[in-house]
Amino acid sequence: MRKLKLILFIFILFTFYSCNISSNLYKANSINTPLFKGKKEFQMAILINDQTAKDQKAYSVDLQSAYSFQKNFGFMLNFQNIYQNKPEANYSVNDEFRFSYFEIAPGYFKNGIFEIYAGYGIGKTSFFSKNSIAEANFNKFFIQSTIGKNSKFIDFAFSVRASFFEFNKTNFKEKIGNEDVLRESDEFYWFGNKLEIDGKTYPFIEPALTLKLGYKQLKIVGQLGISFSLKDINFDYNQKAYFNLGIHINFLKNKNKIF
Repeated sequence: MRKLKLILFIFILFTFYSCNISSNLYKANSINTPLFKGKKEFQMAILINDQTAKDQKAYSVDLQSAYSFQKNFGFMLNFQNIYQNKPEANYSVNDEFRFSYFEIAPGYFKNGIFEIYAGYGIGKTSFFSKNSIAEANFNKFFIQSTIGKNSKFIDFAFSVRASFFEFNKTNFKEKIGNEDVLRESDEFYWFGNKLEIDGKTYPFIEPALTLKLGYKQLKIVGQLGISFSLKDINFDYNQKAYFNLGIHINFLKNKNKIF
């Protein structure tokens, strides 16, 4: 009971620290932690961080799925979408930030207590303003390991992910003088800062704590994560922590009722 209270306290503490959504070039997506117990299990989850307010619309959505096709082997498909709109931003009217990412990963698991996955993902981050458009495509290789425990009412997992994030294409367009059209530039700018990021790889270590509370196959899931860069990066990265909350469903092969 003391350990559970400590875990809940840490969750609440990090929630206040990490809930803001910022317009960063890189975003750490939620870590999928199925912790399968056997073959032919199918799991789905949706995690949301909604920061919509009077002066802005901002949210992030993580969609997760996983399937165990053999006794000790499975794979996962995950998608992340982030949107932020600032009608009263400093740069212009109706600035928009968009971030989308998709990944796939096969992996090995052992009886609901350990798993390891290696995967690949692709994505795009964009910033639209009245006078410019900045877009950057990227890919990511990653390997993640999780230890945890499943039960009827509570699932607990601790994960560590190593991510290698690389920009493979950037594009910047801006208005020149009093022209009404946007012209493509040979240089790339992000929020007024000139960046040289094409072809560069940025390694990150990303630990996360996941807690699922509910009954049997239907549970509320919350995840706290932190993302540390392993080398100096030449772009702003001020959202090192995140907290996402959502619903998790496990479709077991024995077809037990959810309720």
